[in-house]
This record gives sequence, C-alpha cells and structure tokens, in this order.
Amino acid sequence: ASPIIPTSILGALAGTYLARRTDTEILVLLLSIILSIASIRILFFSRIDFSAGTAIKEQMAIGAACGFLVGIISSLVGIGGGTFIMPLLLVLGFETKNAAATSAFIVTFISFSGFLFHLLFGQQQMDVSILFYAGVAAFIGAQAGSRLIFKRTSSRTIERMFALVLLFVAGKLLYGLL
Repeated sequence: ASPIIPTSILGALAGTYLARRTDTEILVLLLSIILSIASIRILFFSRIDFSAGTAIKEQMAIGAACGFLVGIISSLVGIGGGTFIMPLLLVLGFETKNAAATSAFIVTFISFSGFLFHLLFGQQQMDVSILFYAGVAAFIGAQAGSRLIFKRTSSRTIERMFALVLLFVAGKLLYGLL
C-alpha cells in the first residue's frame, strides 16, 4: 500500500481538476465499459495471467504509477477506486483475501482525498445527513463483510461476488444514460 497511497492522492487531486472539464456522459460510458470488462474477466477467467514480475522495486514502481492513474480515474468519476486497486494488487501477486484487505485500506485514502478535493475545489455542496447515514451503513457493511469474507468464504466466491457487483454497477450506469 505504501507506494500506491501517496501517488493515488496526487492522482485524486488531478482527477478533481479534470472532472470539472469533462463531459459527464463520456465519463459514465467509459466507467461502464471498464467495469464490464473487469467483471467479465473475473467471472470467466479464474486467475490473472499477467504478473508484474517478482522484483519488489519493479512491483512498487508499477504500483505507484498505477496508483496515480487510479487516483485520477476514481476522483474523475466519483468512485473509491477498489474496482481498479483490487485487480492491480492481484497483478502484483497478492492473494485474493490479502488484496481485498489491502485494497480496502488504500481506498480509504483515495476516497477521502477525492471527497476533500471535490469539496474544496469543486464547489460542491455537502449534505451532512446523507454523509452520516452512508458512513454508518458503510461501516456496518464493512464489518459484516470482513467477518464473512475471512471466516466463511473462499477466494473464488469473493471474486465472483465482486464481479457481479461490478456488472450490476455497470448496468445501472448504462441504464442511467438511456
């Protein structure tokens, strides 16, 4: 996580800047395509055939560069980044359960940075009640999910659940464009 977090925060700053200058429909379409491809890969291919290599320095450099890109994309389209961080960590050689936990940690920084930058520079209005209820729901869901994932669920089942969520989100986004 250490090479990815600082570069993803810088990427979130860049994404906030770009978000004000990019057509929303193009962003939604791009995100939908990326999510669909990611979910199909997870559902139909049991493992990632590409590996970033075994040298730690090489993995850290790839992680840092990709972290910057994930920060940009995440802040640009308003997502946490787990959709991209999870596959990145799998490519870097993480086991699925470790990738899920590490991804959740990294996404905290990406999400908070994007939120803060959009609030400070994007001239966004914040509804504190929605923020509070969404935060409570996310916290409860994270606690339940972590207990379920690490004690009762196989790695492949986690991957399939993640893929189905991605496919659902992609479908919902595309439906919203119609």
